[in-house]
Amino acid sequence: MKKMFFIGCLVLGMFAVQAKDTTPSMKIQADGTGSVSPFALQVHLGEGFGNNMVWLGRITSGGVSGHYSLNSRWSLWLGLDYQYRLTKGYYRDSDGKKTPFTSKRHYFCLPFQVEYQGLRWFYLHAGPYVERAYDRWIGANAFEVCVVGGMLGTGAHFRLTDNSGLRAGLTFSVGSQLERFKEYVYDKNENTYKDMGLSKNIHVQHLAYFNCIFQVGYLYHF
Repeated sequence: MKKMFFIGCLVLGMFAVQAKDTTPSMKIQADGTGSVSPFALQVHLGEGFGNNMVWLGRITSGGVSGHYSLNSRWSLWLGLDYQYRLTKGYYRDSDGKKTPFTSKRHYFCLPFQVEYQGLRWFYLHAGPYVERAYDRWIGANAFEVCVVGGMLGTGAHFRLTDNSGLRAGLTFSVGSQLERFKEYVYDKNENTYKDMGLSKNIHVQHLAYFNCIFQVGYLYHF
């Protein structure tokens, strides 16, 4: 993990120096005065860490996003990301004994972001997101509806041609998990509890999710 972030910082530094010295920023001319279309598509890969505030795990991500430029600085984009989260840890029982566990989960994330491109190489985006696990059962009696939250990202962009470029940066996200629990009713005749299915109320899990991912992407304007 440390090697990955060291390489990421090195790449960002190289992009920043080269953009500052030799390459003007890739400005999207959405007012019709240029040849570059305001519509763009980005494909990206990422690696990072995150989970809830109890356990941290490794995250591998990949996705695609559509961008629409409002002018040379501001743009809107909507993405679809896949994330594979691998978490290893241990539970401690009442006797103090540690029991190791491994959790592997698959998530699909839908972020909606507003982005600002600064002078030369800098970009910054922020906005809400919603994500949903492939297997949403998180316990014997708990069902994950989704995770909602906010996302913030920053990094460098580097022009390759008039309508394409590379991007590299860090994305941070914080969210809360929405859950439904099973309801059980005690049956006096059978002296047991009956499963009444999922409750109608949605409960907010107060253990927030925090993720940090380093991403590299390729952006192409149509």
